[in-house]
Amino acid sequence: MNSQEYSALHSGSGVISRTKRAFIAVKGGDRAEYLQGLLTNDIKGLSSYDGCYCLYLNPKGRLEADLFAFNLGNVLLLDVSSSVQRMLVDRLNEFIFAEDVEIEDWTDQWVSCGVFGPSSIQTVDAGLKILGINTERFSVVRELNLYQCLSMRFEETELIVARTDEHGPLGFSILTERSFAETLSKALISAGAVGISDEAIDVVRIESGVPAFPVDMDSEIIPIEAGISERAISFTKGCYVGQEVIVRIMHRGEGRVAKRLVGLALNKGTDSYKVPEMLPARGATLWHDDKAVGRLTSVTWSPKLSQVVGLGYLPRLLTETGTKVMVEIDGQRVGFVVTPTPFVLP
Repeated sequence: MNSQEYSALHSGSGVISRTKRAFIAVKGGDRAEYLQGLLTNDIKGLSSYDGCYCLYLNPKGRLEADLFAFNLGNVLLLDVSSSVQRMLVDRLNEFIFAEDVEIEDWTDQWVSCGVFGPSSIQTVDAGLKILGINTERFSVVRELNLYQCLSMRFEETELIVARTDEHGPLGFSILTERSFAETLSKALISAGAVGISDEAIDVVRIESGVPAFPVDMDSEIIPIEAGISERAISFTKGCYVGQEVIVRIMHRGEGRVAKRLVGLALNKGTDSYKVPEMLPARGATLWHDDKAVGRLTSVTWSPKLSQVVGLGYLPRLLTETGTKVMVEIDGQRVGFVVTPTPFVLP
């Protein structure tokens, strides 16, 4: 990551190909009812060109996938990590019995371009104008709320613009046919965006305290432990896979779980804490009173804070702000402190 990429994400806009995303289309007259019983959020409640962040859980309430779902009118489009693409396509097909539902994997034909940063609205608007698309139509980009989307055409090419804010800063995903991706990216860069790397995105994501799948969340994690239940789960909809576990925790257990994801900042009293190369490994053990108590899932050097920050899981009794734990770096244990997130405000 260079300083230009980092600055773009904090004060301008950055553009990147979302190469680690897969796209699954769910068609048929029963598509909404079908997904309503499989995903955690209220799919049936989505109006046309509305969307939501949701999860696919296993029967034990553990997280198998997180995804964005968008209602495109005659299609429900799922934007999901490519690491679970095959699993999810197979699972969706397996559960079809008499329902009028058809599953199509669009990943080979479609690609998504991400635009992130405080100026991303202006960049998307200007980029589309550079392409010569009806500018009056695209004034609505500025009005998109979180998880809303819109569809448009450039000559024979379809584009779907969705607001996701997925890494913390304001951000959009623009889905288009693969043959048009380079043209789209060049237009966005001409509009003022800076080409950015996965590394730069990851730094800003961690600064924002946003957990990523499958880095910070996997099939061993219950959504409540990761702190994502408020935005990913509807507690008023009907049944879905894994619901019994979630309801039991929230109602009988009053939301208490054995561990939680917390923000962790390297103690500024630690010698050489300003050396960005001194990063603990992802997955490193977290120690308290010489006992292994948790693990570090994400870690980075924050240029804005001149400090190492990360995310990790700790037992519930050790998650209070100010709790001190230890992490091994270069063969020696150094101090980290439980810290509220986001580390860096937008």
